[in-house]
Amino acid sequence: MSLFVNNFGSNNNPSGSAICTLSNELVFLAEQTAQEVFVVQGDRTVKKGQAEKMWNAWSEEWDGIPHNLYMFSGPLRVPTEGVKNDKPVTYTRLECARAMIEHAIAKSWIWRGLSKGATIKDNIESFVDDQGNPDKAARKAYAKVVVWPGRTAEVSPAISDEELEAFVAMCERFTTWCLNGSDGEFGEPGLSHLLTEMVMGGIKEGSDARTTAIEEGFEEACINKAFADVNLKEKGLVEYSSRGRTSYTAAFLLRIPKADMATWLAAEEPKRVQESNWFCAHAWYAYLPGIHKAGMGKVKERHETRNRRWVSIDDARQLLDAKNLGILDHVLANIK
Repeated sequence: MSLFVNNFGSNNNPSGSAICTLSNELVFLAEQTAQEVFVVQGDRTVKKGQAEKMWNAWSEEWDGIPHNLYMFSGPLRVPTEGVKNDKPVTYTRLECARAMIEHAIAKSWIWRGLSKGATIKDNIESFVDDQGNPDKAARKAYAKVVVWPGRTAEVSPAISDEELEAFVAMCERFTTWCLNGSDGEFGEPGLSHLLTEMVMGGIKEGSDARTTAIEEGFEEACINKAFADVNLKEKGLVEYSSRGRTSYTAAFLLRIPKADMATWLAAEEPKRVQESNWFCAHAWYAYLPGIHKAGMGKVKERHETRNRRWVSIDDARQLLDAKNLGILDHVLANIK
């Protein structure tokens, strides 16, 4: 449930920022004129509706279920910005598999294809602090030992290369299923099982709502920063209550000529394709050897969305989740 607050001067500090991007032009649809709204597909997994079969199958693979798919589309290409040396790196399938497995084990998500999975699960969950909460540092250390024990030829790894290959093949299988977006694994392709959303992101420490909107507009939708800075219009805060907690998202309206958006996309998207093939909700890249975490974090931010496009507002209402719909409706109700 959402409550709309039309006052940027209120004492409620927003934790996130969102842009409702509307086309300057009107399009003729169903015998009436209507604006279009710009949407993207993020890296988070849809779990209901047409995606339910995929998500149920994914869940069966795990003892402790990752909250999103581990997306894998081949050896990971990382640009200079994301590594500690001065040259871009391509990580092999097995290197990626080890990093993904290590990330998962540290979070107590155990793939059922591991021969020692039950033992790993018992061991990882034994690491707790004095209050009985997960000891994250100890779990990370244990995960590294399990995945990279000794890193010498004399030590047999707890997880074999064969298991790693099977794991990464499983991730490829679900990545293909997700991107194809079919009811069944080999059904007719449809809209991929990824969340469709407007531009949105959390406000980082030391930043503010407007700066965040401008940065996220470029990172997620390739919107020119200078254009956004001049044309963003504040539309107040949108309040959300979830699991007993209340948060606020700052809403902005941005009108963009479709020709300008097409120009920005044509200039920026090929750069990103060439830069890296990263696309995943889990930051498992941090477990790869030689990664510059802050730099790769910036790369990740530029690769969190795809399928950027204009849709009718009616279509947007069918595609967006409740939070995005709340922002859309709030902005449209305060369009002046």
